[in-house]
Amino acid sequence: MTDHVALRVASYYLQLAYLDSGFEPRLIASRRHSPPLDDTRRKLAVALRAAGLSLRQIGWALGGRHHTTVLHLLRHRRMECEDRRPKS
Repeated sequence: MTDHVALRVASYYLQLAYLDSGFEPRLIASRRHSPPLDDTRRKLAVALRAAGLSLRQIGWALGGRHHTTVLHLLRHRRMECEDRRPKS
């Protein structure tokens, strides 16, 4: 996906995250941390990855974060989902 298309997709998803969470896009992309804000970033990273953006493009959309930070967000989200599964 080209960077121009990735920019439009990221902008769209940032607006959806704002409507869902109430956090403004500039706050989502900021360096601030709080559990609800971090959870919003995780959900946004998962959605952007599913939309086909690269780790670098997702990092850019989340305020210039490094691609390894995005990878950590995605892995952390996957581990949370696995912890919620019922044990058999």
